[in-house]
Amino acid sequence: MTRPIAGAAAAFFLAAAAPAHAVEPQPGQWQTTVRTQVSGAAPREISHMRCVTPEMIKDPERAFMRDDAGAQRDCKRSFTKGESTLSWTVICNGQITMNGAGSMTFDSPTHYTGAFKVVGKADDQTFEIDTQMEGERIGDCAQ
Repeated sequence: MTRPIAGAAAAFFLAAAAPAHAVEPQPGQWQTTVRTQVSGAAPREISHMRCVTPEMIKDPERAFMRDDAGAQRDCKRSFTKGESTLSWTVICNGQITMNGAGSMTFDSPTHYTGAFKVVGKADDQTFEIDTQMEGERIGDCAQ
């Protein structure tokens, strides 16, 4: 039970976005590390890499947000951009119901941190997911 919930929710957390103007992320190869804890279980850590092109930087949600969350028909996301932050909410009303909120902050053009908290219900069991994330540009994209 815990593994599917963490996997489904992790799609929402492998993300970050560009600030409005204060700090603009650099294109390149980004590594994101996500530490997730589901309802008091042992924390789980996942890392993934993504090439962010100059064109993608113009659309921060596309650049740093995995498409998995948007593909969920029963989920709706909303985003609010600040000077160096992106905040969002997620509401899912399908087989697994979830409500959550998160935010990310770029402290430099090559680094961000963030957090996300969600509460939900699956198979008549209530769960909480606490997530901490960190992204870092590690170099140029492979050609």
